[in-house]
Amino acid sequence: MLTRTTFIGLAAGAMVCLAAAVPGQSLGDVAKRTEEQRRERPGTAKTFTNADLVDVTSMNNKEVVALELTMPMLDQYFGIRTAILREMVKSPDLTQRMKAQVGTRTAGVAGLERDYAGEPAVAAAIGAGHMTTHEYVITEVAFMAAVGVLAGKLPPALAANRTIGGNVEFLKRHEREIEAMHREAGVLEERLSR
Repeated sequence: MLTRTTFIGLAAGAMVCLAAAVPGQSLGDVAKRTEEQRRERPGTAKTFTNADLVDVTSMNNKEVVALELTMPMLDQYFGIRTAILREMVKSPDLTQRMKAQVGTRTAGVAGLERDYAGEPAVAAAIGAGHMTTHEYVITEVAFMAAVGVLAGKLPPALAANRTIGGNVEFLKRHEREIEAMHREAGVLEERLSR
């Protein structure tokens, strides 16, 4: 099982995202550590099963499967994610709503997009980061798929897809930069998980 706090974005079950990185940890180590934290605090985050993740990255969403991650794209994504987390820290009500609504249905990318767009503070943060909600979700899920393969939570066969495999290699090559982008978000996620 993967938590949304492992891979996509908002802490406390709002999105899947990486846990706070410790220098020297690989992205896979960070994902595994977050999974352990989820087990220690059951019920604190919405989870995806491996089957859910495989479905999200299957041909059912050609945009996710075809998206090649880049550093500027991830920089933009992490900037937005951090802005959303700041809003959640400021508003316990927003955090509760996100926990309650995001991921309560199994509608994949379209469901995430509806959930994020339906929350004004989240939609505003995404727009201020110069992405549409759709672009943000596609980036988030493509990133999650690559991290899932790295963490051993998704079948290694997914890396046979040229783009997903390329994204996995991209994350390995840019691990330190990605961890640096995630630093503030990790601190905010930790605050929200208390």
